[in-house]
Amino acid sequence: MKIAIVGNMNNNGFALMRYLRDLGLDAHLFLYANDGKESLSHFRPENDTWQIDRWIPFIHQTSLLNSPLAGLNAPFSWIARCLLRLRNLRLEAEALKQHCLQLADETLFEGFDLFIGSGIAPAIFENAGRRLDVFFPYSTGIEHFGDHAFLRRIEAMAKVRQSFFRLAQRRQRKGLLSARFFLTSETSLTLDVCRDIGRAVEPLAIPMVYNREQTTGTAFPEHLKGYATTVEKTQLVFMTHSRQSWKNPGGYSDAQWRRVSKHSDWTIRAFARLVKARPTLETLLVALEYGADVDASKQLGAELGIADRILWLPKMSRRELSVFLSKADVVLGEFKDVDEMLWGGTGWEALAAGKPLIHSFRFAEGRYEEIFGHACPPVLAANAPDAVFGAMLDLADSPEKRQALARSSENWFNRHNGIGLARQWADLLTGETSPGKTETHRVVEGA
Repeated sequence: MKIAIVGNMNNNGFALMRYLRDLGLDAHLFLYANDGKESLSHFRPENDTWQIDRWIPFIHQTSLLNSPLAGLNAPFSWIARCLLRLRNLRLEAEALKQHCLQLADETLFEGFDLFIGSGIAPAIFENAGRRLDVFFPYSTGIEHFGDHAFLRRIEAMAKVRQSFFRLAQRRQRKGLLSARFFLTSETSLTLDVCRDIGRAVEPLAIPMVYNREQTTGTAFPEHLKGYATTVEKTQLVFMTHSRQSWKNPGGYSDAQWRRVSKHSDWTIRAFARLVKARPTLETLLVALEYGADVDASKQLGAELGIADRILWLPKMSRRELSVFLSKADVVLGEFKDVDEMLWGGTGWEALAAGKPLIHSFRFAEGRYEEIFGHACPPVLAANAPDAVFGAMLDLADSPEKRQALARSSENWFNRHNGIGLARQWADLLTGETSPGKTETHRVVEGA
């Protein structure tokens, strides 16, 4: 049995491929033409491992595009190419042409039996007369279909361009409905969208962080060693490596922004309170220069008088980031005001590294277990600014609690995510088990 995994946003596909191969399945990764390019350059397989040569034979570059226009079927795809040329967007037109040519190439997936995809995969498989066995979204609300950013982008378009995107959206919908399985652990906005279109969902997360490779510093770049030395010398290190996102850029109502914002400022404000509450404690907040509000966050740190206590790391690959995570004592994630929403890659990275995680966790008592069928993760729930500070203070005062949470985090991850979760995917793909579907309406209201 050969398995094709199409798409590698956030290196999700690469992580899944490695886990499945560890379990004895012949899984291969097919990269979109724009995977790991431009703003996504840090999401390349070689940035996620120190052993890329081991995996290269199972990674295949394609000309398939992960974009809305790639979801168009003929003759609309041909018309879109003509319009791109008329607008003097020749590179975009050529990329769409190569996408269409490869989509028509029957040898692309020759010999493969099962197909897993994300991104625009549902639409392009629909256009190719195939169907996905498994679709897993990487965007809350489903990429190229119902996520807020995509919908806002469409609404701002001129009517002619909007009509093409609406058509691609309809092709994506058709492909989503025809996929055998829809797997996601995001049971808030994504579940709302699925409910609206009548799509059943299996509440299975993505094993998106591969932690079966030993962290090594043999290839650690010279320009990052000074940062690592600073971290190593500090008594207590808090780390936040998610995107800095807390200032409304406009176009969102206050209510909408509360659901979209990561409330990154809560971490900075809570850390400032901690510094004031424990003035003799040698502590450091490590943050990543990643996201639209980096400058605003730096300014906030200066205003609160803690600029010298925040170490800003340049945006880096996950394999490099894993070195810093291994040196941190506590990780702070995101604080979205959305019920029943789990974290993305940053939260999984923290748990995979065996680190205590402070994160929003808006599940009513017993609801998480009802949805996912296993014990809650050992996360310190923080759904308000005071709760973030309280969790930081608690962990700062108790090394024993930090150590206990570190052990339970790693154990929970390996059992319910990571290799344990990959076994569930493998059983599903081989037909040995079938997950229980989450209905497209919520039985009980609660991230």
